[in-house]
Amino acid sequence: MESRLIFEADKTYKDKIEWIKPSEESESEWVYFSFEESLNEKDFLDLINEYLNSDILYIVISRKNSFKIKKESIISEVKEYLGCIDFTVWNQEFNKAIEFNKIGIYRKGIIHFNSPNSL
Repeated sequence: MESRLIFEADKTYKDKIEWIKPSEESESEWVYFSFEESLNEKDFLDLINEYLNSDILYIVISRKNSFKIKKESIISEVKEYLGCIDFTVWNQEFNKAIEFNKIGIYRKGIIHFNSPNSL
């Protein structure tokens, strides 16, 4: 899929995401994640593997810089972006996403395609 099509899919589906709060007591769906030089790659991989259940992932950065990757190469593909730019990682079906913000936070969300509020 071309970069612009991946970007457009992100724009289309992002409004339909139900963002998940980490706990009932949480005021926000955003979670702190250390993007500093001491980034723990294992924690990042655990987050991706735990939530995005497909071997193909889509990385959305901009209209001209979005791409498809294999899950096993995610660290090498996105490490330079962590803490520098905002980006979103989608699963292959475009129904689960993790949005990373450059200030060191992320949020996870899902689209329930069978619900009346989805597409």
